[in-house]
Formats: sequence, C-alpha cells, structure tokens
Amino acid sequence: MRGKLIAGLSGAMLAAMLVASPAAAAKPVVVVDEDFENTFVSPAEESVCGVEETIHEVGSVKITDYFDNDGNFVRGKIHVMGTTHISTEFGELVDRWSWNGFFDPETLTDTQVGNIFNVHAGPGGVLVNDSGRLVIDVTTGEALVINGPHQAWFGEFDDACAVLAP
Repeated sequence: MRGKLIAGLSGAMLAAMLVASPAAAAKPVVVVDEDFENTFVSPAEESVCGVEETIHEVGSVKITDYFDNDGNFVRGKIHVMGTTHISTEFGELVDRWSWNGFFDPETLTDTQVGNIFNVHAGPGGVLVNDSGRLVIDVTTGEALVINGPHQAWFGEFDDACAVLAP
C-alpha cells in the first residue's frame, strides 16, 4: 500500500545521506522537512489485494543527518507521519501512521520504530497493525530484530483485502 512511499523515502534518505555535506560538523543537518499530498491509482497487479486501488495520502517527512566533530556521517534519521485513504469499487480503508527510522552507516542497519501501518475500515477496529520496532539489514532486506506485531512485514493483509476486494 504505502510500499512505494516508504521505498521512496528510504531511497531518498539514503541518497541524501550519501550526498550531504559534512560542513556542519557535530550538529544535525536537516536534509528534507516538508509536507506532502499524493493521489494515484495503483494497478491491480501492484496491489496486495489484486484490485485497482485509488490511494490518497497526506503527511509530512523530515530527514536529518548527523555528523561527528570530524565531519563524518554517523547517523541518519527519518520521521514520517500521515494518513492514507485506500479505496476500490468494493470498499475503503484508512491507514494512520507515524514512525521514525534510524540509519546506522557502521552496521548498515535501518531501525524503524513506531506505528508503521494502522489500517482501519470504519468502526470495525484495526485490520492491519504493524507497530513496534524492526531492525533491518539494508544490504539484504532481512529483518534482524522484530518487536511488536508486524502484520504488514509478514504480508498479513487478508482482513484488509476482504474489505477492498470481492
């Protein structure tokens, strides 16, 4: 669902970290700090539910790089929060999310903490909950540490797909 956005943000974070100037040693450098709003149609072949989805997302992203006193990049941080509305001809879901990501260039890991997916369909409760902490090896994409329910990480979208697909 927000896979394109998250992949894009992760890619943007890595690119920003690689080109960021170390001129501001020993203090954080804000690389990106902006609000966003996107609407797009995800074709059925790209949907985890196999149906065409209209996706409208509103949120904010802030990427900050950190350098040591010698100007060496030592850590990257991303904070994203927002809401995504996912609709098909069969139903609609709302996903509210707020999480932080921390990139460690020494271990080549990305740690994600917070509420990554919190998908609802009206008053029926949470259908997909992906929250807590994930530590991911950025070279392999493998989860090294998983704390909390991470339904999206494990591809558990059946309840959400029951709303969006026939």
